[in-house]
Amino acid sequence: SHSENYFSLEFAALDFTNSSENKYGYKLEGFDKEWIYSGKRRFASYTNLDPGEYNFRVKGSNNDGVWNEEGSLLKIIINPPFWQTWWFRILTIFLIAELFYLLYRYRLNRLLEIERIKNRLASDLHDDIATNLSSIAMFSQIIHDENKKFCSGSHMTNELIEKITAMSQDSVTSIREIIWAIDPKQETIYDLLIRARDAYIMHCRAKNINFILDMPDRDHLPKQNLTPEERKNIWLLIKEAITNSIKHSCATEISIHTLYKNHNLNLIIMDNGKGFDTSYEYSGKGMNTMKKRAENLGGEVTIVSNKENGTIINLRFKI
Repeated sequence: SHSENYFSLEFAALDFTNSSENKYGYKLEGFDKEWIYSGKRRFASYTNLDPGEYNFRVKGSNNDGVWNEEGSLLKIIINPPFWQTWWFRILTIFLIAELFYLLYRYRLNRLLEIERIKNRLASDLHDDIATNLSSIAMFSQIIHDENKKFCSGSHMTNELIEKITAMSQDSVTSIREIIWAIDPKQETIYDLLIRARDAYIMHCRAKNINFILDMPDRDHLPKQNLTPEERKNIWLLIKEAITNSIKHSCATEISIHTLYKNHNLNLIIMDNGKGFDTSYEYSGKGMNTMKKRAENLGGEVTIVSNKENGTIINLRFKI
């Protein structure tokens, strides 16, 4: 083997007449360029031979100086280490090619994922903003017609201006939230919920609503960062639930409760306001949107609501 590339060979001439005067010569074909005449020394040593096949030839002379030119031949094979074998080189080439292919596939999948995010972003921009902007354009045309007709402002004009202002603000907020959702900045679920608390606590105070965020400390929640897609779906679902509660429930308290166990996360958004008929609301855009966002997370959302006890929205998904 390659670890046995040093050795010594002993030899002797079969001439016993005054054998102490016998002389020797040897040559390792493939290593020695010339014959080595060692005189009366009857051994040869070699070290650090490369893997390969060698022929060791040795000849001797008697005490009269007559050489046996035919001599003797010994074939020696030193096997290469496994990393120098042909099969290992082929395997290495194959593994390198496979590595490049996997890197190519990873890069391609990342590009496809970015493209999918862009497509979903375009869809969100269309759903959340284009509709508002269309309404703004329509209301603006009505204002124009009103002013042209009456040559002055009217009660209807003032109401439309208020709607335009509100929709414009909503559109700006939606744009900022969608841009945030695809921002490469990394966040955990803990960071996201703190952001939600900071974003909506002031909205609730403005409506005299008590806002509560109940969740474990950072060490008891998943530590991995959310993907841009996860961030977007969780954030927009929370936004939909809290915004609807602020606008329609007449609640005095809105809360988010977080439960995490065995990689399953529950986000429970509750209010103590006026509930609604879920069988009717599920046919509306808001409930369907929340359901779709839960499906995008690989989870599900359930909604329980009645007029006496308010509304409970429970989002469950693995993380």
